[in-house]
Amino acid sequence: MLHEGSGSAAVNAFVEIVFDNSDNRFSLENSDEVVLRRTIGHKKDEFFLQRKRAQKNEITSLLEGAGFSKANPYFIVQQGKVNALCTMSDAERLQLLKEVAGTTIYDEKRTESEAKMEANQSDVEKIQEILDHIEHRLDELRGEKEELTQYQRLDRNRRAIEYTLYDKELRKAREALDEIEHAREDEVERLSELHEQCRSAHDAIMNVDATMKSKTNMFRRHRNLVKGLEEDKTAAMTLRTKLELECKDLEEAVKTGDETIMANKREIERIGREIAKAEDELKGKVQPKYDETREAATRTQNEREEVKHKIENLYAKQGRGRQFTSQEDRDAFLRSQIDELNAVKAEKENSIVSLRDTLSNLRRAVLSDTKDIEEKAADVTRKSGSLQSLTATIEDKQKQRNGMAEARKDQWRALEELSERVNESREMHRNCISGIRKVMPRATSLGLDALSRIVEQEGIRIGEQYFGLLIENFQIKSEKFFSAVEVAAGNSLFHVVVDNDSTAARLMKRLERDKLGRVTFLP
Repeated sequence: MLHEGSGSAAVNAFVEIVFDNSDNRFSLENSDEVVLRRTIGHKKDEFFLQRKRAQKNEITSLLEGAGFSKANPYFIVQQGKVNALCTMSDAERLQLLKEVAGTTIYDEKRTESEAKMEANQSDVEKIQEILDHIEHRLDELRGEKEELTQYQRLDRNRRAIEYTLYDKELRKAREALDEIEHAREDEVERLSELHEQCRSAHDAIMNVDATMKSKTNMFRRHRNLVKGLEEDKTAAMTLRTKLELECKDLEEAVKTGDETIMANKREIERIGREIAKAEDELKGKVQPKYDETREAATRTQNEREEVKHKIENLYAKQGRGRQFTSQEDRDAFLRSQIDELNAVKAEKENSIVSLRDTLSNLRRAVLSDTKDIEEKAADVTRKSGSLQSLTATIEDKQKQRNGMAEARKDQWRALEELSERVNESREMHRNCISGIRKVMPRATSLGLDALSRIVEQEGIRIGEQYFGLLIENFQIKSEKFFSAVEVAAGNSLFHVVVDNDSTAARLMKRLERDKLGRVTFLP
């Protein structure tokens, strides 16, 4: 039974043949069917027997054992072959029967075997020639063996003599070496002592340097403190002198103010007396005389005005007799004169009223000046009290200012001391970093020096993507674990901690591109 199949286009194809093996024609036990398959693909050509991969030679042997041979094409009878068989001659029919029976295969096999036997015979002859050559070579080697034996015996004697000579020289060399070793041990002990002394001296020098730096910094701080105290003393003396001068000025100003106040009081009293005297004179003598004089002046003026009017009337009457031609003209003129006189009368009355108002204003001005003088006296008294309170307030404020200035100076001194300590700590930190860089590999030191700049240039976030050295990410609580951690971790303490592989790859790429050293990262 024949099966054919194919997979995807131009990928693979297979042919499968199933044989009935119920008569056990194929040499397979317990198999009623024999399944053969050949699979051809783009890159493979495989054979399968009973669904298991097998070699092509194994398949061919199995088929030939069952009577199927590629040299025998008569297992399948072609169309027209029977008619050709009937028309064949006896010799041709005999040849065909031999081919069908498969005897020609054995003839071919025998021919091949005879050819192989001839080839093997020629190989045997060649091997015999090689054996003869080997025997000849063995005879030569036996002679060389005797020479080699004699050479080895003489060589043993030579080596024995050389060994004796070398042994003597070795003993002499060992004796010299022992002497040199003893001398070296003595030198090593002396060198160890010198190294110990050197280390002790170095430690002492370091301690002295540290103490000297500390003393120098303390001396510098004390010198700055003394300088600050001297400046404070100078400023305090200057301030004291200035305050004394200000106190003197204030005392003189207060004294001058008191004198001014007393003078103002005396002046107020004098002006008050003069005002009272003027008021008394005004009321007792001046006012009656003024009233009488004013009435007399008024009467005199009225009489003068009346006389003047009479004279004018007389002159007018005299003139009117000549001037007016009729009574109506005269009456019109007289009415105009009467109107003029009424206007003059009204003007005089207004003048009298204004003079009275002026007198009243003068009286009120005198009273107002008296009140102003009294108010100024009270104001001077109030200002004297305010001056005293302001002086006390100024003194309190000056005390507060001086206290705050002293506190500020103390803070400055504390700040300078803290700055010195910070500088000392930074110097110690730089020394420690320098010592650490000396014990780490040079490539690692260069890489760590360039890594901070690369992190800033790449925009990597410190604390989120970049965490620094491993030694900077933990703290040992006790000093007794320092040596243990250093021995256990080793150079791993200088590994750089990052968040993931991508960040490490970016930093490594920059280091390799710019040839800035070598750093190990811990994502």
